[in-house]
Amino acid sequence: MSATQLTQSHNVPLCFSIPLEDALEKIAKSVSGPKNTWDASARLVLGKYLHVLLLTLILQEKDVFSLKTQHEDTIKSTLNTLELLKKEQLSIHNVFHESNTDTTESSFNLKNFFNQILSSTISSGLQLHAKSEVFKATITKDRKPLYLNIDATEIQKFIEEYFDFHQKVFEDESSLTTVCVGFAACLEYVAAELSELSGINAIDNNVNLESVKSAISSDDELLSLPYTIIFFQQ
Repeated sequence: MSATQLTQSHNVPLCFSIPLEDALEKIAKSVSGPKNTWDASARLVLGKYLHVLLLTLILQEKDVFSLKTQHEDTIKSTLNTLELLKKEQLSIHNVFHESNTDTTESSFNLKNFFNQILSSTISSGLQLHAKSEVFKATITKDRKPLYLNIDATEIQKFIEEYFDFHQKVFEDESSLTTVCVGFAACLEYVAAELSELSGINAIDNNVNLESVKSAISSDDELLSLPYTIIFFQQ
């Protein structure tokens, strides 16, 4: 079986109910230029990737998020799929960002929670801006209501369906709502980075999957993000 055939069989089982199409269209227009149009299939794969990235963020901290018992078989299948995707990415691109830091934290505040999961998930060169966007949305003392295209309440609905949130591990009064705002800010930042470079690689103002692949291949930080192999499955 070829690499392409192998990756095409790796479908992440957890259904993603968050409507992302409108959000991704707005993000793309704001960063890749109003003249560029996105191919529907390219936007669909970007949405699938953000789904997987969200799962990756959630699964970083089992003390904060635990899977609901009725979904144990689903998550087992999901973890197997993610492991196959990781192996495929390492085999083809030889890069896959992850932190193997073994922490002994038994409690968090919101800042060190996001510091830890973003360091484990987001490529080193993108971390500073990713953390800045997340902190601006969640913990900056003078923060104002932040407009995000990606709806944090939809992320919360998704999490509440599949996971239990353990607020007690936080030293502060961090809520699931605030955590989901941080997740939305992170996903939006990554979507913007991917959209901007894809727009630069557009052909005749059309952003298609080849534009996205070219953008990722030309940028080591994007290429090393976990599971970007998803874009090369098609």
